[in-house]
Amino acid sequence: MKKNFKRKNQAVLLLILLMSTIVGIFFSSLSKPQIMAKQASISPDLLLEQLLSCPPGESKTSYACTVPYVVSYLRNNNIEPFFQLLEQKLKTDPKINGYCHPIGHSIGRALVQKYGYLDALNKRNPFCADGTIMGIMEEFLLKNFESHPSTNVIVQKAGNACKEFAKGDPVKSAACIHGTGHGLMPLVDYDPQEGLDLCSQIKSKDVGSCYDAVFMEKFMPSNPARKVAKTEDLYQYCSSYNSINEQKLRCFGYLPYAWKEWGKKPMEILKLCSAPQVDVLGCGRALSRLYLPGFRNKGDLTFFDIYNSASPQLQEPMARFGGIGIVEYLPS
Repeated sequence: MKKNFKRKNQAVLLLILLMSTIVGIFFSSLSKPQIMAKQASISPDLLLEQLLSCPPGESKTSYACTVPYVVSYLRNNNIEPFFQLLEQKLKTDPKINGYCHPIGHSIGRALVQKYGYLDALNKRNPFCADGTIMGIMEEFLLKNFESHPSTNVIVQKAGNACKEFAKGDPVKSAACIHGTGHGLMPLVDYDPQEGLDLCSQIKSKDVGSCYDAVFMEKFMPSNPARKVAKTEDLYQYCSSYNSINEQKLRCFGYLPYAWKEWGKKPMEILKLCSAPQVDVLGCGRALSRLYLPGFRNKGDLTFFDIYNSASPQLQEPMARFGGIGIVEYLPS
């Protein structure tokens, strides 16, 4: 009996020791992200290091990693030094460019959590295609979706909020409404028509900026699974928007990205943009955005080759949007 009792005691002790070890390992693993987050709050450099260690992109997985780091940083720091660091790194570190826009989304979401909607907008920085404001509007819309299941009510609130934020400033208004378009798309499972229908309810002359975001999500999705499939009729994806000029314009501002994805060369895309059924302004904008960056970064003359071969109708928007692109990226 004594031997059996002793063996039972030994087994119990062994079990307790084993459970203590497992619990210790579990809590140790939980504390690591918290320690890293505390480290990230010390300086902008450490925050950037942590954000770059997270899964890239604009997805739930990425946000689950990046947003807590930014929130932790904001407990003890202002976001402005981080913006300054990021803009500096963009000039010296090529890999930052691909991460910059999604990082902006994460910062925007964290700013709303820390400061609330309006103060977050006032702290935004329009770096990297204004990813910050898109993240702000995503967070704003998702928070409202929890308490207002009707997307129509949410859109009205977003439009009013953008008006309150912009106070008549057309640049702020367009940026806010564009961010609203991005934020709406997850609420409608990235259905472009549903997104456009909701955008059309925004009472603003900048509603086209909302349409623009919808087509960005359609033709430049952050999730590769949402890429549009190649069709025999290369204009098919924009043909249903002929009746609304602003939607047609915005659609053709991004459809050429799909043409490029499908293997079309620059001169082939120019030819597609020269067809009578396209929106010339939209296509001209797309051509400048697609091919001017190569010239800026590598001295590639493709953009100017295309420009010289384009019709006067296409040259006008190519010159306009190309000029804007150069001023934005090469102010010197």
